[in-house]
This record gives sequence, C-alpha cells and structure tokens, in this order.
Amino acid sequence: MLYGADKLFLISREDGCYNGRLKINPRTGDIMEALAASKPIFNPEGLELSRGRAKATKGPLPGREIWETEEASAATGDRWEAEAKASRLRGARRAKRRVYDLAACNDFDVFFTLTLDKAEIDRYDYKAIVRKLTYWLDNRVRRRGLRYLMVPELHKDGAIHFHGLANSEAMRLEDSGHKDKKNGKPIYHVADWTLGFTTAEKLSGPYAAVCHYISKYVTKQAEGEGTIGGRYFFHGGDLQEPVYRYYRVAFEALEGKGKEFSPEDSGLIFRYVSAETFAECLQEKKGGESNGIENSFRFGGYRSHFSRPETELPAAGWGRGRAAPAPG
Repeated sequence: MLYGADKLFLISREDGCYNGRLKINPRTGDIMEALAASKPIFNPEGLELSRGRAKATKGPLPGREIWETEEASAATGDRWEAEAKASRLRGARRAKRRVYDLAACNDFDVFFTLTLDKAEIDRYDYKAIVRKLTYWLDNRVRRRGLRYLMVPELHKDGAIHFHGLANSEAMRLEDSGHKDKKNGKPIYHVADWTLGFTTAEKLSGPYAAVCHYISKYVTKQAEGEGTIGGRYFFHGGDLQEPVYRYYRVAFEALEGKGKEFSPEDSGLIFRYVSAETFAECLQEKKGGESNGIENSFRFGGYRSHFSRPETELPAAGWGRGRAAPAPG
C-alpha cells in the first residue's frame, strides 16, 4: 500500500505507481527510450510506501564464526570479489547511459582534449589536478556561461588527461594552424588552459555518433581498474536533462517485442521496446478515460508526439530538466 501526499488515505501500488516509462530528449523532442516493467515500480509522485509491521525474528542471526573455516572463508572472499566486480560494471553502465543522455540533451558544438604538462603540475596527483581543473571550469561557468561534459582518461604511463564536449562560445579557441588529417577541419587550442597542451575541434556530422564517442571513454574505464579518482565523468553549467513520462502498459502484450532482461534476485522483468510498440500496449485509466497519448504518431528520426501524459517529471539528479517541445 502507498500513503497519499497528505497521508490521509491509502491507495494500492497499482493505482499509485506506473510500470511504463518514456525518456524524452528535451532538446529535440525525440523518444530516447521506452521501458516497461513487470511490476508498477515507478513512483514519480513520491508516494510513501507503507511497509506494515516488521516481522519478528527467532533469535539472533548466525555470526561470522560459521565462516571461520578456511574453505568457507575462501568461498566467501570469491563471492565478495564477484559481487564487487558486478557492482562496478553496473555502475559503469549507469555512468555510460548518463554521459550519453547529457551529451544528447545538450547542443554542444566542440570536442576538446586537455592534457597536463609535468613542468606545471604532477600529472599523477589526481587530487591536485581536480582542484585546479574544477577552479578553472567553475570560473568559466560563472563568467562565460560554459556548459561542459568531460571524461578523464589515463595515458599508458598512468598520467591523466581529459576529453570533453562544450559550447564553443564560452571557450577561448585559437586556430593552431593545423588541420585534421581525416576530415580537413581546423584544429584549435584552448588558449586559456595553462596547465598543459590542448586540442579542440568543431563538431559536424551525425550528433548521435558524438554522443556514442564520448560515452565510450566510460567503457574504457570499466575495462580497466574502474573509475579514475572515484568518478567516471565531470559536468557543469546550465545543462538540460532527459524528461521522463510515466504510463501504465499491458506488460504481457510486450512479450517477444523487444529486448528483455531481469536483474538477478529482483523478481522483475524489464522490456525495452520501440515507441510504437509501447503506444500499442497502453492501458486506459479506470472509467474509460483516455490514457493521454495520441493515436497518431509522427516519426522523424525516431520522434513521437504525446498530447497529455499521465505524469511528467524531469530526471532526478544534477541540473534541471525542461519540458519536451510541444508537438509541431
């Protein structure tokens, strides 16, 4: 059961939560993801879960002494190591999706690389580097309106450098006099980065390819030792976030119609489907009300338009989400 916002009434999880979610790009209006769950797990209104009375236990749980044999300790160590690795991979997947979403939802127009000169700073001292870096970034966010998304990477010798996306009008770019050998585009320097060498290049071509390219640096971290200094990426400025809309869908009708996975020990099944399939399996509200989605879909580079969602909220986390553009 769930408590309502004023906690004066109880409603069922089925009535208060949703099992379908759309992720929408506020910059373009495109549907980025259509996801359905086997249970109503999405609680966008933040209704409080009533857990009922705690169950009494029959005495204390077994202590660590039962694991003190050599064999059990080794088995437990292996299990903990496997769980830690699995947790690290899950974290990397979440970070990769987040980097892709931030890149896709914002109109970055320059790709840049910042390196470090050993004459200026210890290229291996992560704390000292990040202290200088964040001061430099924050200053430009406040004074010039910089918006950025940046991922750290290690050189083969373990030194740190950074790749990122930004809005070029907030950066002081100088033509280096060189051109990219592959596409002939001018290569710039970031003139006011004084801690090392830089390159910058204006973006062109399919923007989705840029989003995939920047997010692959998270994969490289995951394939190594994990995060560099405890974080996969840096971001700041007035960034847009994905907008989430929530619906109730007939989960059984989606069987075999998309990519399916079930997290271990969760008792849940998730299905990623196309926006068209998602729309076909929407359930009506009680009393025969419309679910708020137009029956006619207009696609243009994977685009759908919705008339009135049941619930619309910005993504949780840093920054503010903005409503998706109205149907044109």
